[in-house]
Amino acid sequence: MLNYPIVSIAIGATAAYILATLIATLLARMGFPLPPAERRIGCIDGLRGYLALSVLIGHFIRWIQITRLGETWSTPAPVHVFNQLGSGAVMLFL
Repeated sequence: MLNYPIVSIAIGATAAYILATLIATLLARMGFPLPPAERRIGCIDGLRGYLALSVLIGHFIRWIQITRLGETWSTPAPVHVFNQLGSGAVMLFL
């Protein structure tokens, strides 16, 4: 755990969520075409976007563990929130 980049991951994940929110807001204000309202639920669409981003961040954390720290895919991260980003988001996504 001594070499584990906890602060870097937390800052990067926070920046990714903020950037995703800003881009979504910008696209909505620019009039980005969306499917008809009868075929979608807006709040669920936003939640799915954040959940998909959480899965991506979870896989990135695993990639760091394997390539940079020499651990295995099944080795849990020392911070429990990082362990739940991917699997917890998938459970909510379904």
